[in-house]
Amino acid sequence: MRMPREMFPATIIDPESGEIRMRRSHPMINNFNQFITFACRCNMDIKFIWSGTDAKALVYYCADYITKTNMSFHDTFSLMQKAVGPNDNNNIPENSVDKARKLVLRCYNSLASQQELSGVQVGTYLMDHGDHYTSHEFANIFLIAVERHLQNELEKNKATLASSSTTMPATNTNSIDFIEDKEEKTTAMMNEQFLIEQSTDPENLVLINLRIDYQLRSPALETVCLYEFVSLYHRKLFADKDQHNTDRPSTSTEDVRLNPGRPLQERYSFMIEHPQTNSRGIIKRIKPIVPVLLGPQIPRKDREETQERYSRAIATLFIP
Repeated sequence: MRMPREMFPATIIDPESGEIRMRRSHPMINNFNQFITFACRCNMDIKFIWSGTDAKALVYYCADYITKTNMSFHDTFSLMQKAVGPNDNNNIPENSVDKARKLVLRCYNSLASQQELSGVQVGTYLMDHGDHYTSHEFANIFLIAVERHLQNELEKNKATLASSSTTMPATNTNSIDFIEDKEEKTTAMMNEQFLIEQSTDPENLVLINLRIDYQLRSPALETVCLYEFVSLYHRKLFADKDQHNTDRPSTSTEDVRLNPGRPLQERYSFMIEHPQTNSRGIIKRIKPIVPVLLGPQIPRKDREETQERYSRAIATLFIP
């Protein structure tokens, strides 16, 4: 309903359409709620979503407003025509792939240069606040790489036992075919991912990842499975005071006496074999995060051909 709006001396319900007509004493006033207006201090046009035609119209309006484009079709086509116009470098021989790539790039640059951005979008980008909000934080687990590492270690142990035993009959020590389905074949060429960081010696660099952190975690966390480790703990650069408070409960009597405020987060040291054992450690998160599994999906357990893969994945995640 456009301005000026129809006035009503009292709130009524239209018996024909079922529409609730709120009391309006001025034709230029929207529907409002005094408490929301006081709290938000903004313009509003509140309306009860009734059933029937009115509800459908409001749903269509909201969906159309959210998905509307910033540029009309005729403006988009005009910019595309300008981008695919004559080029000054037509005399340079190029193959079809390079021509297509440059054409797409010119079209994109032409559209992006005319894109409308609000002040909020520009400010958010410049202040590095991100373009989305979530109620939880997430961390990735490349599960197939951890499984492949465990499988390789198992085969090495089998080969060692077979070669050291003199009474054991000869067994086939070849690696078991680890890839079982098409989805795993797509990740077969993906090696285990590492981060390059400084070791205990600042002049040396080491390869580090989640699997190494979990494998060489503190003995105090030996009952924590991989899923809980990612959700509750993370690696952190330790200062001298952090090294002093490692591997003990944060609610001890000494901690409460020395730190009367909020209790310290639990801190644990890595094993001596960890390449960053003297500079970094494990700290418990204030708020748990949600682990996200990367790679092929965990197969269904009710299928005989994937039952072993399912059991291996579940054991890797939830058995310490």
